[in-house]
Amino acid sequence: MYLPCYGGHVTFILPLPKSMSERRKKEWDGKPHMNRPDASNMLKALEDALYQEDSVIYDIHITKLWGREGKIIIEEGR
Repeated sequence: MYLPCYGGHVTFILPLPKSMSERRKKEWDGKPHMNRPDASNMLKALEDALYQEDSVIYDIHITKLWGREGKIIIEEGR
């Protein structure tokens, strides 16, 4: 897994609760995730996992969404 130092976009897809009704899952799938954990802490954990010295990252965009299954999507920008 590679996280670009600049111009990247990280999308965290957080899984919908298993207890949620199918109707609500359809409604929430792909919608913004505005609950804990916060995006900055999630990015910090990813940076720490991928870089010994994460201060090299200086320009990155973060998005948190609800989804059917959890995953991390990293896209290079510029």
